[in-house]
Amino acid sequence: MVGNDPAQVPRNGKTFHKAYMAFKKDLEKGHLAEVSVLNFLRSKHPRSYRVAGNEPELDIIVAEEAVGVEVKYDPRSRETGNFVVEVYHNKPSGILATRSDVWVFHDGIDQHWISTSVLIDAVLKQSISPAIFRADDDWHEKYVFLVPVEIIHQHRFGIHHDPIHAE
Repeated sequence: MVGNDPAQVPRNGKTFHKAYMAFKKDLEKGHLAEVSVLNFLRSKHPRSYRVAGNEPELDIIVAEEAVGVEVKYDPRSRETGNFVVEVYHNKPSGILATRSDVWVFHDGIDQHWISTSVLIDAVLKQSISPAIFRADDDWHEKYVFLVPVEIIHQHRFGIHHDPIHAE
């Protein structure tokens, strides 16, 4: 039983807290991107709304059009040249679990709009193999496609300039 003896406290407690805080910060930035996309949508579709809670299949619904939107905030794509598209994280996720019709990749400066079906086709045609990694102290491996930014640029149907941070 773990008591107040420091020798019995799990060594990864600090690391877990650090990983949790990094996750929380990334989540907050992701929500900022969602709000930014939502505000843009509401300029033409005022009944658009964010899906409450942690809905993994989509982030925004455009009520007037019955369209689901998935927002992916990935500012590192400007450095790496790839957008990360999750496939599996302890269960099917991301592109395998989405109910959205449209994905918006927000790179911190621009919103890149692409149809979900076009995104899937582009990934399959490029024969992109999933990368496998484990973030910080996450217990589960994450499988992702590292989709070159240029592929999204070639297949997007829209772009909206939207600098939401100054990193």
